[in-house]
Amino acid sequence: MLKIKSIEYGLYPRSEHIRLSISKWERNALDHKSLGKLMDTEKKELLKMFNRAGVNYYTDPLINWQDILRMVASMSLDTPFEKISRYRETNTFYRQPLIESYPRLHEISDEDSTPDSHLPGSMYISDNSENYTYFLPGIESFVNMSYVSPELKTERIQDSLLEIYLDLIKKHRMKRILLFEPYPDKSMYDGYSHIFDSAQVFCVRYGLADSSFGKGNNARPFSMIASNKKEFRLAASHCEVPGIALMNSQNTYLEKPDKLRKDVAEVSSSLKLDQVFVTHTEYLDFLPHVIAAKKVEVLGKVGE
Repeated sequence: MLKIKSIEYGLYPRSEHIRLSISKWERNALDHKSLGKLMDTEKKELLKMFNRAGVNYYTDPLINWQDILRMVASMSLDTPFEKISRYRETNTFYRQPLIESYPRLHEISDEDSTPDSHLPGSMYISDNSENYTYFLPGIESFVNMSYVSPELKTERIQDSLLEIYLDLIKKHRMKRILLFEPYPDKSMYDGYSHIFDSAQVFCVRYGLADSSFGKGNNARPFSMIASNKKEFRLAASHCEVPGIALMNSQNTYLEKPDKLRKDVAEVSSSLKLDQVFVTHTEYLDFLPHVIAAKKVEVLGKVGE
């Protein structure tokens, strides 16, 4: 009997209360500490909601990250952010990191934060449950989404980010991680094997191909989440438990749980799998807050 489990990850839309509070903070009508407390409180409530909905695995809602790179970039780069860039083929934009020297981990404080870097609040809020999963932008995507000075070597930048990630894994005692790769390289970064050895890793990766995987036998995540049905079979051959992004997170249509379960069963029927993960096609920040909550409820009913 095929077991289907659900995953919710990435940036989650902010409530109207938080949006208004950020606006006050930008006008200096609300101090850093107060906004940080509001952010952390909303994160805790969202984690409770994910849990109540029955989602099997979920990440921090990241409502104070601004975009998927901003928090990590703020604590690893010394130089300002570059131009505003479009995220994939969407109406969403992100602040492009400017890599002019090799990244290194340094502490950031609320007093140093500005609207152009990161927002106040904890990098992560964990509910200490077996469902909680830490989120990190993929190392390949981090580099590919940044402006990199020509004199720097890509491999060394990746290795520097790997050291930062391993430090973060140790600092936060990460047992389960979701790596998000919307802009991956053609071949998987071999250094990932160190992360795969350190934690249980779900890797959401776009554009899977045989060349997407490193040469080392250890360069395998626990789960590879394919972005479409065509790539699902390949994902299944390169991890312990494959997954697929089926729920559309760029429109307000609410899928039926039974239909999603049927689609999962059909795409995996020829592979004789014991378990499959299902998630959404992008992070949910593209949706209105109320619709995102309904999508989470649907996702919770898909998993077992």
